[in-house]
Amino acid sequence: MKEKKMLIDIVNYNNYRNTIRCIKSLKNIIDDKESIDFVVVDNNSSNNSVECLEKEFKNDGNVFLVQSKTNNGYSKGNNLGIQYCSKQNNYKYISIVNPDTYFDQNVFEKILPVLENDDELSMASCSVIMNEKWDIYKQSWRIPSVSEFVLKRSLLSKKTTAPLVYKCYKGNIVQTEVIPGSFFVIKYNDFRQVGFFDENMFMYNEEIVLGKKLKSIGKKAIVDLGSYYYHNHKSISKSEAWHNYRYNFNKALHDYDISYKTREYVCKTYYDSKGLVALKLINLSNYLMLYIKHLVSYLKV
Repeated sequence: MKEKKMLIDIVNYNNYRNTIRCIKSLKNIIDDKESIDFVVVDNNSSNNSVECLEKEFKNDGNVFLVQSKTNNGYSKGNNLGIQYCSKQNNYKYISIVNPDTYFDQNVFEKILPVLENDDELSMASCSVIMNEKWDIYKQSWRIPSVSEFVLKRSLLSKKTTAPLVYKCYKGNIVQTEVIPGSFFVIKYNDFRQVGFFDENMFMYNEEIVLGKKLKSIGKKAIVDLGSYYYHNHKSISKSEAWHNYRYNFNKALHDYDISYKTREYVCKTYYDSKGLVALKLINLSNYLMLYIKHLVSYLKV
């Protein structure tokens, strides 16, 4: 098998335009293009994503397209791409990239040398500019305690952010525990050692679990605050939210169920079921709040 420096892994679902834009932006900033491969995993898109991606990259030998017959979510989708390409090449690093990100500077030349020169470091990223805003609380965070993990899911709780203090690693680079899943680079051998992403999780909390697993093997993570990427994460206005509570309530319940089941799984598996009773009680109160919002939506819309 060939020795390659890095595999950039992107999961696509009905989002081929952003995926193409993201890959093109990455190719524009990367100098050593032959040592880096891309894999796009299409998570059973319901539009013409596969056809458009095939057409766009049919003559590019460094871009691989993997089609999944089902929508497996974030974790399994990313793992599928890694497993597919790892059968053909040996990679030193894996980079997980969301399709709605964009790069206009070579962030890899900033963070890869740091990972290369420290065996204790496993994962790295850089600053994220989300929806044209830079927020320090979006850059990374610590592994939440049991109470933080459980209470954060209450729809009744006031959303507050705990003071965030970074340990300086070197210059603009700081040490952290949890890095956003929209973009990071991780050493392949460390990722393999912790079992890659936990495929029992469809969506949400993957970053926390990965942070806990890396910490369990004595590995650390860093963020370079001196470089950046863009994350154009789709958000909805308050009026759109109220519209969904009234006209798309079943979908709102479905999305909440996915979020809760993932958090329940993480609580059982990675927090030794501590706080599980409280989480179940919060779940009941959340359901009550969702139905109240559904009723109130008839007055709002």
